[in-house]
Amino acid sequence: MRTLLKTLLIGILVLGLFPPRVVAKEPLVLLMGQNAAPLQLAVEIVTAAYDRLGIPIVIQQMPRARSMAMASVGKADGEIAGPRVFEKAFPELHRIDVPIMTIDVMVYSCDPHILDSKNPSELQWGRLNGARLLATFTDDYENVWLGETHLELFGMLKLGRLDAVIAPRLALQLYSEQNEQGCVQSVGAPLRTVPFYHYLHRKHGNLFPIVKSEFQDMLASGDMERIRDEFFGKLSGPEQPSKS
Repeated sequence: MRTLLKTLLIGILVLGLFPPRVVAKEPLVLLMGQNAAPLQLAVEIVTAAYDRLGIPIVIQQMPRARSMAMASVGKADGEIAGPRVFEKAFPELHRIDVPIMTIDVMVYSCDPHILDSKNPSELQWGRLNGARLLATFTDDYENVWLGETHLELFGMLKLGRLDAVIAPRLALQLYSEQNEQGCVQSVGAPLRTVPFYHYLHRKHGNLFPIVKSEFQDMLASGDMERIRDEFFGKLSGPEQPSKS
């Protein structure tokens, strides 16, 4: 009996010092906006992190606004990635405080001089519906078309139905993989370079330090940069992204 108790105590001590990598039996359901182009890279980084931790995940795509609302009320376990801009609106989502990627917010148009020749407030702008980050650039404009996909937005640019589109740099790269770029081109320097973070619902507080540590390890080892380089190596789009 004493030997058994001693064995159990040692086992408990070892588990306390070295917690198991697998901390979730059921897959975590992580959501992502189905039209949010930058999240394709975030998916690869987040998936690699959870694979290393031995935590199964399931990724579901849906309209961005719906995914944020569902994750916030706990109907899903978290968001693949997003900027800090929506944290006030969704306080139940906890930011894993290691940036996993950055995006360049660009202006696209068929007129390379459009920002010099016309007042921006008088232009017909387009941006992705539900993209809170992009909305911060067009809040003061009256003529803003909310598109459901970048395919729609860039198509409207080529037809002359929009003057300019605000979108991540990666959006045009992915669009050009399957569509003619035509006259669409970036105008000027990035409006802003924005870090993106992984988010978990607060009910998973036990996972916060574990996932954060894994992201830190991937960042320090260069694995995040390797995944990023492999991702962009698969693309043959017209623009080369800045380093994340």
